[in-house]
Amino acid sequence: MYFSLLYLYSCLIVLLFAYLRKGAINNKSYTIILVSVTIAVLCESITLIYSFYYKEFPFYKRLVMMLYGISQYFFITDLVEEGSLEKDTVTL
Repeated sequence: MYFSLLYLYSCLIVLLFAYLRKGAINNKSYTIILVSVTIAVLCESITLIYSFYYKEFPFYKRLVMMLYGISQYFFITDLVEEGSLEKDTVTL
């Protein structure tokens, strides 16, 4: 039980850091990252519930992967819109 509380505490710290960015960046970037981190915390909470409490969670794998993908999409969208990711640095 202590591990699950520590896990949720660390997730909330990440959410707090995303919230505290409000004055440092523009409003669009703030909103995108806050939505992304909120979705990531939701995904991690579902993983926590599945791992420790409720193994019969419906569509667990699909839901976690979908939420994780959406969260990462918003992170990358914000990086590209802010110009932090240069076109020259991306190599495939």
